[in-house]
Amino acid sequence: MLLAHRVSNRPIAGTLRFDWNFRRTRSAAYTVNKQSGALDLMPHRELVQYDYVFSVAQAVMDSAAVWETDLGTAKAIAARSPDGALTVQDTNELITAISNTEGALDHTERLIAFEQGALSDASLDH
Repeated sequence: MLLAHRVSNRPIAGTLRFDWNFRRTRSAAYTVNKQSGALDLMPHRELVQYDYVFSVAQAVMDSAAVWETDLGTAKAIAARSPDGALTVQDTNELITAISNTEGALDHTERLIAFEQGALSDASLDH
């Protein structure tokens, strides 16, 4: 749609939506218990597994923050022209923001896939 709009400069016929419902992982209880030293009472093997899982979750959340920012930028640019009559500059910036979002999402997906493999690896049980 945006590439066609850039060539024709006619208002975009479709609706540009950049809404996303993202939920962060819950780690408050783990973090508080880690900071207090209470986790030291857990069996070492179990502690290593939980620590790995929460470290992975934090890496995914950090990665997600990047694409959430890019998605927010795209939403703000699209909101400048609710009638679809974007300027050339807005169109170019929107295409860039979408491309950045796609790249950051790809990174997050690869991170999740890598970590899924690592979590299912039997070596985590040792």
